[in-house]
Amino acid sequence: MTLAGLWLPILASSAAVFFASFLVWMVLPHHRNDWSRVPDEDALLEHLRTQGIGQGNYSFPHCNDPKVMQSPEFQARWEQNPTGFLTLRRAGKFSMGRELGQWAIYTLAISVCVAYVVSRTVGADAAAAAGEHAYLSVFRVAGTTAFLAYSAAVIPQAIWKSLRWSTVWKEVADGLGYALLTAGFFGWLA
Repeated sequence: MTLAGLWLPILASSAAVFFASFLVWMVLPHHRNDWSRVPDEDALLEHLRTQGIGQGNYSFPHCNDPKVMQSPEFQARWEQNPTGFLTLRRAGKFSMGRELGQWAIYTLAISVCVAYVVSRTVGADAAAAAGEHAYLSVFRVAGTTAFLAYSAAVIPQAIWKSLRWSTVWKEVADGLGYALLTAGFFGWLA
């Protein structure tokens, strides 16, 4: 089993995950409460505009020196509300084209990585074996690899950036679904 020989499950699983993610985010209701509206949104947006800050990631109170973090002044600022992170997107007409293109590339990259792990671990023996054993061998390796790729990376967002755990677990569940799709296509087509 070679990486080049896995082009069909790479493309099929990537396309399946891309379509499934559309259903998860646009049709299913479970992510609709992941984000909350701030009170007086218009006033907040106007204030942010007056600050002249652009696209990027911001923290508040901000400190990039561990020694300063221990100072009484920083500690006093940290104890006040609010503390947090702010991500600002690029300005302009709302369009998801760029993000969808990046997501498509990401799903393809994950499928290539899954194919690499499958090609290096399952081996020719399982590929040559007839029936259910070969399918399950490929399914197990592909599914585990895809699950780690789609799900594990979101957990640090809750640990370090205060993303709600309820949101994280929904994304982990989504990742499990994507992993099962990936594993199914690899088991079937490898």
